[in-house]
Amino acid sequence: MSGMASGAERIYLPEEGITLKDLQADVERMVDSFGKGRRFYLTIRNEYANDQYTTDFLARLFEEEGSHLFDVRQAVLGHVQQGGNPSPFDRILATRLAAHCIDFLTGELGRGGAAGAFVGLAEGKLTTFPIKQMPDMVDIANRRPLEQWWLELRSVLQALAQP
Repeated sequence: MSGMASGAERIYLPEEGITLKDLQADVERMVDSFGKGRRFYLTIRNEYANDQYTTDFLARLFEEEGSHLFDVRQAVLGHVQQGGNPSPFDRILATRLAAHCIDFLTGELGRGGAAGAFVGLAEGKLTTFPIKQMPDMVDIANRRPLEQWWLELRSVLQALAQP
């Protein structure tokens, strides 16, 4: 989602990995677009996309193969990406989630239950899910939902970005 929000032309994800064929096509696309006057080309690499094709490797590859049409700069965001001051939306959402959890726990204790659950937004509403559903909904290793509807937008955005 951050790649789409920032207008990245290429996003390397662990689900897709990185192949030499992909890199060759990406370099050709960059050289072609800069040859036609492009001035900026944002590429994002998830840290788990590939152990061998590191950010440093990609930067050196793009620099070497770029035919001096562009400069390559790398920025490893790390915790900066995950930090920062919470926005008003973040604070309100956290308060709403906490209140929802307390209501759930109070109800469980009142019934003498001990059900495990997790909460989240589903279709814009705070929703409590049984903990048994988590493996069906969440990619725990990558800490994100299994259903990632926004990935379907990538092909549309890539088509729009073509000159």
